[in-house]
Amino acid sequence: MKIQRPYGTRRNLVRVLMFTAAVFTLAIQASAAPAGGGLPWEAPMTAIATSLTGPVAYAIGLIGIAIAGGTMLWGGDLGEVGRKACMIGLVIAVLVFAAPMLNSAFGVAAALV
Repeated sequence: MKIQRPYGTRRNLVRVLMFTAAVFTLAIQASAAPAGGGLPWEAPMTAIATSLTGPVAYAIGLIGIAIAGGTMLWGGDLGEVGRKACMIGLVIAVLVFAAPMLNSAFGVAAALV
């Protein structure tokens, strides 16, 4: 036996779904609109980025490369964890040292990621 639906039920369902999708789209766009102010973490991140490009960062990067290189060279029997920690320190020191070094050596402003 076939169940009969009232006329227009499918059409009404499509209309309700389209209206709901439109309302959700407008609500998402309204909440994603800028509020006119910056996010709360923008000022501290700007301060960190500024401090990573100055002469202090140049010195810290140079000292970090020297310490990590010396540890890798004369470290003796470092364990696997010690060797990996030393490599991570070396990579961080090179990344911090790269921006001021490029700026002073070649006059190129480096981007901090």
